[in-house]
Amino acid sequence: MPDVWWYDSRGQWCADVPDTEQPEKRKRLYLGPDKKEARQQLHRYLAQYYAQEPDEREEGSDTLSLYSLTARFLTWAETNLSEATQDIYERQLKPFVEEHGHQDADSITPSDVEKQKAAIKKAGNKPRTINFFVQSIKRLYNWAVEQGLLEENPIENVSRVPKSPPGDRSLDDEKVQTFLEYAGESQPLADACEFLLLTGMRVGELLKMRWEDIDRQQKIVRIYDHKTAHRGEGRPRTIPLCSRAMDIVDRQAKVSEFVFTGAHDQPLTYNALKCRKRKLEDKYEDMPHVTFHQFRHTCATRLAKAGVPERVAQEILGHSSKLMTRYYTQTSADEMVDAVERIDTSGK
Repeated sequence: MPDVWWYDSRGQWCADVPDTEQPEKRKRLYLGPDKKEARQQLHRYLAQYYAQEPDEREEGSDTLSLYSLTARFLTWAETNLSEATQDIYERQLKPFVEEHGHQDADSITPSDVEKQKAAIKKAGNKPRTINFFVQSIKRLYNWAVEQGLLEENPIENVSRVPKSPPGDRSLDDEKVQTFLEYAGESQPLADACEFLLLTGMRVGELLKMRWEDIDRQQKIVRIYDHKTAHRGEGRPRTIPLCSRAMDIVDRQAKVSEFVFTGAHDQPLTYNALKCRKRKLEDKYEDMPHVTFHQFRHTCATRLAKAGVPERVAQEILGHSSKLMTRYYTQTSADEMVDAVERIDTSGK
């Protein structure tokens, strides 16, 4: 697993990895400008490195180290999973594999995983973060069993932790307006967040949006690489663009194949957006602290308030079920009070 994985100022993806000739040291790989190709090169290098680990296999044993198993899994993920999902697995598995990587994969115990869960919690993370790790490590082992690399999953009975009761994820109009005013100081942060609000897109979908994906005549954008693509046999997600959303698109500089770009005309990344937001939050005490995903929740709530049919909202948001759309939709106390008042009035 690389210690560092980033996009440098020369337009290349880079990673700090173990040196095959001096395993106790790290070396830097320059993997080129294309992220997908760079990721494939990185995983091939890691798979080759871990296959050469002197203690990977005992003589006469077919046991894989956790390092080698993870490298194989990430190589498989290149072909079978979306880039976003690959990123999640890579990030979530990295700390655990760095600590236990030289152990036999089938020697990992539920106790090892529980210690990692406790460490994640001690670092101040929420249950959702702990569960991401649990999901990732269990997926690794379930895959290993499916591939015939292990006979059984030694951590099968590890459980997730209970989630905290959900709070109000949607933003009121005042908070949205205040945030966007501050965010305007560090474009394209404001444009990107308002676009999320107007379309209900996921951040990853926005970052991958290309000029060729936009159909100006129909006022829609087609997203081909999205979270639920595998459930619809590759069917693109079609998102309508209102006039305001089209205005945001039109004011982006056309310097890349991607609509939203960052410094030096490079593709805009999630970390770049997050960094811009954090700097402004540190600078202005009264700037609302929000997450990018809250704009998607707010879009869902606004669609419901506007009386948009649930099946239409489901299609716009790209949900695989109506249940998920309802989860995203926030009902305010004022709306509930208004509803019972109408019942009371109609009964007189």
